[in-house]
Amino acid sequence: MYRDIRGAIVKFPFVAGPEMNLSGALSYMRECNIRHLPIINNDEIIGLVSERDLQAEKNLPGFETKTIGEIVHQIPFVVSENESLQSVLTIMIQNKYGSALVMNSQEQLVGIFTTIDAMRLLRDLINGENEKIEIGPEPIPLFQALAWN
Repeated sequence: MYRDIRGAIVKFPFVAGPEMNLSGALSYMRECNIRHLPIINNDEIIGLVSERDLQAEKNLPGFETKTIGEIVHQIPFVVSENESLQSVLTIMIQNKYGSALVMNSQEQLVGIFTTIDAMRLLRDLINGENEKIEIGPEPIPLFQALAWN
């Protein structure tokens, strides 16, 4: 299992610019089978739009002509690629974040980690694909990680 977040991310995620219209963004997300879309402007992250955000806008006037830049308002949760998986998971749980954008030391977006990725890790553990999970300083036996007796 992965000690830092780098091994658990979806590398080089799909991104969009603030000029993309909402309808196009929703189609793009469906085509790419993603629920979180980082918004980049001049190589800088300016926000994140979720499929839920776009669905909420869908029935409002101007959906076809509004751009992502007009609705992006959230400052995304951003972590270093060297951040421990344990700390990323803890912060996501405590704050109910659905994703973390992962940056390298040059402050470039290198990946995204979502709740779906966390569920895949859990599935792999349950399926016995890993005897131990390494999300913190010490490996934890599977039965302890899942609180099974």
